[in-house]
Amino acid sequence: MNKATALGMLETLETLVLDGRAIPLTDYVMCDTKKVLMIVSQLRTQIQQIPDTGVETNSDETQGEVIKIRQEANAYADQVLAKLLLVVTKIQKHVVGMERTLETSRELLHEQEENHESEKS
Repeated sequence: MNKATALGMLETLETLVLDGRAIPLTDYVMCDTKKVLMIVSQLRTQIQQIPDTGVETNSDETQGEVIKIRQEANAYADQVLAKLLLVVTKIQKHVVGMERTLETSRELLHEQEENHESEKS
């Protein structure tokens, strides 16, 4: 399959869509399903006939790049997790402080209620 053949098929497909009958109040069009499927089938057949380029992906240089990228990604992930741990620790500290404040407030309210009730009697 050459570039011109593929582009010709795509242009034919595009023409079928552009010349399709518009459905009112939508962006949809009605196309001849058989023609569209035929072109798609032809494109699929042509693409399957293209030989694989056989690009080698296991070269030492490629493996080195993969290892470097993984190391950088792991380092970044470690930084993110460390920052997250710091934030979580700070949040826990604040939550503990809030719990203490709430407990103290409850105790003060309870004492005030007892004092108020003892004054009434």
